[in-house]
Amino acid sequence: MKINFLIDYLAYISVRLLSLIFILMPTNLAMRIGRAIGTLAYYIDVRHKAVAYDNISFVFSAEKNIFERKQILKKLFQNFALSIVELLRLPVVTTSYFEKYIEIEGRDHIQEALKKGKGLIFLAVHFGSWELSNIICAKLGLTYKVIAREQKRFSKLNKLLNSYRQSQGTVVITRGVTTREIVRSLSFNEVVGMVADQGGRDGCLIEFFGKDASMPTGAIRLALKFEVPILVAFLVRKYGPFHKVIIKPQLKLLKTDSLEQDILINLRNVVKVAEELIKLYPEQYMWFYKIWKYSLTRSIVILNDGKIGHLRQSQALANIITEHLRKRNFNPLIKIININFKNKIAKQLVTFSAVFARKNNCKGCLWCLKNSLEDNSFLKILNSDADFVISCGQALAAVNFILSRERSAKSITVLNPGILGFKRFDLVVMPEHDRPPKRNNIILTMGALNLISDDYLKKESSSLLSGFPDLSANQRIKIGLFLGGDTKKYVLTKETVEKTLSELKNICNEFDFELLITTSRRTSKRIENILKKEMANFSKCKLIIIAHENDHLSSVGGILGLASIVVVSGESISMVSEAASSGKTVVVFRLPLRQGLNVDKDKHEIFLQNMLAQGFLHLASAENIGQTLSDVILNKKTTKKLDDNFTLLKAIEKIL
Repeated sequence: MKINFLIDYLAYISVRLLSLIFILMPTNLAMRIGRAIGTLAYYIDVRHKAVAYDNISFVFSAEKNIFERKQILKKLFQNFALSIVELLRLPVVTTSYFEKYIEIEGRDHIQEALKKGKGLIFLAVHFGSWELSNIICAKLGLTYKVIAREQKRFSKLNKLLNSYRQSQGTVVITRGVTTREIVRSLSFNEVVGMVADQGGRDGCLIEFFGKDASMPTGAIRLALKFEVPILVAFLVRKYGPFHKVIIKPQLKLLKTDSLEQDILINLRNVVKVAEELIKLYPEQYMWFYKIWKYSLTRSIVILNDGKIGHLRQSQALANIITEHLRKRNFNPLIKIININFKNKIAKQLVTFSAVFARKNNCKGCLWCLKNSLEDNSFLKILNSDADFVISCGQALAAVNFILSRERSAKSITVLNPGILGFKRFDLVVMPEHDRPPKRNNIILTMGALNLISDDYLKKESSSLLSGFPDLSANQRIKIGLFLGGDTKKYVLTKETVEKTLSELKNICNEFDFELLITTSRRTSKRIENILKKEMANFSKCKLIIIAHENDHLSSVGGILGLASIVVVSGESISMVSEAASSGKTVVVFRLPLRQGLNVDKDKHEIFLQNMLAQGFLHLASAENIGQTLSDVILNKKTTKKLDDNFTLLKAIEKIL
């Protein structure tokens, strides 16, 4: 309490002193100093600059480049400082000053509205020198009352500022007073000033530049209930101390049987008028507050490096966020941006720039992205709105960091972000076998994130059956085989494939099962030819999808949905995780390591052993896969369903 009193007292003295100084100055000198103060604030007020830049970027992403947005931002600070100077000079705003510097357009609309004898509501937004606008009606000889928020913590400063406002005949009504007092003023045919923006928690969501923002409904509600005329008005700064008041014709209010619906429609009409003027003079709108804070729309941007496994993991995480947001009545929108670098050196440039960038360096810059990304990728990033940015892998970690800083979004990366480290991201999702450090923003998963769910499998199965209707005619138990390919550590050899296929054919013959097979993009042409040859005359093989020839979009989910037993080559953590997440019985067969590598230190082997220990899969080699399958079938052995979503959901709740 004592601290607030001291701050209040010091602020009161400071404002009184500044007011005296600016009052004694010639008008032009006061304006020049005000502009200089605004320029200085532009460079040092990082917090408000960041909020304003985000708002300006959202509105003008498709129309203004980064340089133009920053110019608007700089002029915004300058205009705001000029408005503060004009507030401090209010006590000396004489009639001659008013006539010299303020031009009025639409003055006749005021008298026309007052002829009805029901008062008048001047409706405006936080635009231009709003403090100066409060004295205009008083200077026109009208009884004018304006509603202002009371600063209870700083009562002395609040009284001082109100004294400036009232020095020219304006009457200040404290926001929060009963509606009866406002209605009483209107009944005396007085003019009341109200605002149509910054509705806060109690406002109504109205579309503002394409996204819902909270707007106050009081003015429209009063006008509809008591048939009070509304004039929408703006004070536009032409240059320096010169202003132009634009008073629009009386707002034609739509009135039906639904009051709440009428409020929405009429308030939207007011906002449209404001949008038109803001587009003309963007530097004069009050962009410093979080305009869309109460919007129910949330944008999720997925950065795609072209690797299908990485994309699926990012989509899986986006789906979890989407599910949680919808439970909280938000409307999530997912956008995928394909990131293409100009060359390998350009990719390193982005990473190098991000490593040395501080928290606010990237906002309003994007130099490294502009010079490193192909034009199509950069333009999509430049025009994107984001509340969450998701990427997977080291290649796009730097792009994620820069974009999330540019948009003040939550940054989420899947897998190790590499040289950037973990601290720069709001959330890092990593599998246990990567053995990451213990940090609050790191969430561990057993397997790789994926899109597999009961609904997903049902949908993908239906899609696959529509393309291959013969599969639905037979109700035999099906085994799904997922063949991968060579990696940096593993080799899918001719011997492994031939042995695996031979064992599977024996199992299908012995138990009268059917076989469904799909390959991956990593599967070599040599292995594909072996597969075709081995299965050419095997009647129980009902489906072979070669990824390079017919990459059916529903092949993975469809086969997982139709099969009762799933056999997977073990070199792909993503593929094994998808199989384990399906809830089917999973058998994984190992591939031989490349020469010189140690299986004991291989993270894939650690992953497989962890999954085996917790009952998510059965592990086999190509030589004994038949024996393993026989044991599974005869003894009705199953595997547990892998589900990392619950852990992730709890982590996401914290950063939301």
